[in-house]
Amino acid sequence: MIRALRAMLTDQGGAGLGAPREAGWRATEGGANVGGPDRPEDLSTRRFRARRGQRGVALVMVLAMVVFLSAFVVEFAYTSRVDYLQAAHYRDGVKAHYLAKSGVRIYTLFMAFLQQMANNPMIQQYSQMVGMNIDEKLWQQVPFIDTAFIRFGLAGDMSDLDEDEFDMAALQQGRVEFEIDTETQEKIDREIERDETALTRSFLDFEGDFRAEINDEDGKININSLKEGSATTIQTSPIGMAMYSLMQDQRYDEMFEERNDYDRWEVLANIKDFIDTDNMQSSAMGGYEDSLYDDDEKWGRNYKPKNLEFDALDEVQLVAGVTDEVYLTFGPQWTIYGNNKINITTCSSPLRYALIRAYADPSVSDQIVSEAHLEIEVLKALGALTVDNFVSTPKDHGITLTDEAGLKSLIKTNSRVFTILSTGYVGDVESTIEVVMEFNGGRYKMLSWKEQ
Repeated sequence: MIRALRAMLTDQGGAGLGAPREAGWRATEGGANVGGPDRPEDLSTRRFRARRGQRGVALVMVLAMVVFLSAFVVEFAYTSRVDYLQAAHYRDGVKAHYLAKSGVRIYTLFMAFLQQMANNPMIQQYSQMVGMNIDEKLWQQVPFIDTAFIRFGLAGDMSDLDEDEFDMAALQQGRVEFEIDTETQEKIDREIERDETALTRSFLDFEGDFRAEINDEDGKININSLKEGSATTIQTSPIGMAMYSLMQDQRYDEMFEERNDYDRWEVLANIKDFIDTDNMQSSAMGGYEDSLYDDDEKWGRNYKPKNLEFDALDEVQLVAGVTDEVYLTFGPQWTIYGNNKINITTCSSPLRYALIRAYADPSVSDQIVSEAHLEIEVLKALGALTVDNFVSTPKDHGITLTDEAGLKSLIKTNSRVFTILSTGYVGDVESTIEVVMEFNGGRYKMLSWKEQ
């Protein structure tokens, strides 16, 4: 039995159980091949090696698939996140935009109400008695309106109102005690059907805030007024004299004498030439005004004077000599709106000084002008500044006015044109609207609307 088993396990070359199976060779002591021909690998070894090779390919394929799916999932998650943030940003932008519009509307309503109050005969009579311009003092008491201001105003004690005056429960349930027309009632019913919680929410129950500020355009110099008059009247026009006086301070000498190709009067003349209808230079240089802009290399553009009024204040930067430095320094004192008069109660202190200096005798020292200006500032702080005492105060200090009538024709103490700057805030998103409004009594007219 044992012999038979040994014979089965022995190959044809006579190798026994101890013979190597990897190949058909026998090693002698010297390492030479003394056996017969190589023996082929057995079936089990080949299958093992085949399976091992297949497992290597499968591992590579799995790893590649994992990398591909990981990149796909990361890209999908990133794209989804970006789309979500864009949608949220757009949503907040829309909310902020309408909050900014709300600020404009509320301030417009507020200003129209103040204008009506100022036109009330009783208030006008009281204004004359106390010698104060109530028309100006009303809006200056509220230079801005925001949600915090409104919330504070609505947080007052309303417990003293009786049921007839303020029935909140009936209002929240959609019932009203006063008579309204059928069309209005249908609109109310449609709104209630569309949003059942509309009447139960608080007035300020919304996300975000707004802040609206007001800026008096009548307290600035209307540079469009320079177009009036002939080419030789720039140095005698009231607006030209006021603008030059504002630039006259010696601290601006380097701005015009070293860093600018034009002096003060030449800059003002160039502004006039840019908007007037003639083609002659108003400065002492004379000649055709178009020649100032013939050098394309210098200006980097090819254009001619507009020969029309400025439609936006930024257009003045196209004028030769109005550099960025000049615009940033004096631009806040300029406007393109108003009736060519300056409100001395709302203009800046430097502008009030410039008005005195412009019409004071050139021989008067700056110290005397400063003393008169200081007294005018005190009158302004007390709310007692008028056209008459603005003119009489310099005379009381011994200042001779070169054109008293011209000064009176240039100043006033009331304003009708205002810029409302309203900004809505929702999260990290802001939306700003700049509106220029002209008020006349209780009526108003929109002159400009810009969205940022």
